[in-house]
Amino acid sequence: MYLVVVFLVAVLATHMTSGVWLNEGMNRKEFKFECPAHHTLSRVVSDHKNGRKNNEDRKFWVECAPVPRNIHVNSCEWSDFTYSRRNPLHYQCAKSGIITGVYSEYDFTSKRYDRKFSFRCCTPSGGEVLHACETSSWTNEYDEHQSFKLPSGGYVMRGWTSVYNSKYFDRKYAFTYCKLGKVMDVTGL
Repeated sequence: MYLVVVFLVAVLATHMTSGVWLNEGMNRKEFKFECPAHHTLSRVVSDHKNGRKNNEDRKFWVECAPVPRNIHVNSCEWSDFTYSRRNPLHYQCAKSGIITGVYSEYDFTSKRYDRKFSFRCCTPSGGEVLHACETSSWTNEYDEHQSFKLPSGGYVMRGWTSVYNSKYFDRKYAFTYCKLGKVMDVTGL
């Protein structure tokens, strides 16, 4: 029994960091995902399912990676839903927070046909700050495959941006990423 439990925990932990489809086979369903402790979202992939407008949705794949330099993050909180459906989404974690989870609901009532998102943000426990932040270009076109992966070099995910187009019942996505370091590392003092 003990061996089976250890194996199952190891498989789940590996599965969480190596990626998972959040709403595979569950079109228009809610999903919630949290990275393991001291990890950041590192990859977001999605595919849009075309169909009748009341059956369109994106399925999402996410991966996590350890926060660089063994920096510990804590003080985690979930945001409120970050925008009203069909409106632009421009979300960034406050202060030096990094995105460590995502929650989404789909609204197929009131003919909105869109998702709303909430994000889990955690702050570094050792006084580290975000710096060298950049925002990706759009990572997809409407109705097309979307893929984003943090660049190499010790980046963490800070923000999530998207715009909705009612012609396609779909969104385009971009992501903000930053380096995380001590104040003296950043300022050179």
